[in-house]
Amino acid sequence: MWKASIHLRIAQSLAAPHILLTTNLIGVAPEALAKSFEKHLPICIRPLPLDIPTFEIAMYWHDRYHRDPENKWLRETVGRALKESVIGLSYPPYHTDIRGFYSGASSLHI
Repeated sequence: MWKASIHLRIAQSLAAPHILLTTNLIGVAPEALAKSFEKHLPICIRPLPLDIPTFEIAMYWHDRYHRDPENKWLRETVGRALKESVIGLSYPPYHTDIRGFYSGASSLHI
């Protein structure tokens, strides 16, 4: 069984291109992000040799901000940006299942 050897973890994905260009390391990133790096930098994308689990992204907020127009705008803007840019899906109608949990028409999995 093949096992990855992790030498570095980064908190900010924008640091990845610099690391990849100045070391002999390889990186793993969401496909849309990797493609955006590939457009502007001399890196190439290859498929992973293994399946990786999906994960869910959610937003939470305090109940007092649920109807706040600025907070609602921010939630919708962030949700739209994630769905369109990172995941490459169209943005579904906005709604909440419970107070403070963002959910689109279905769970947001990447």
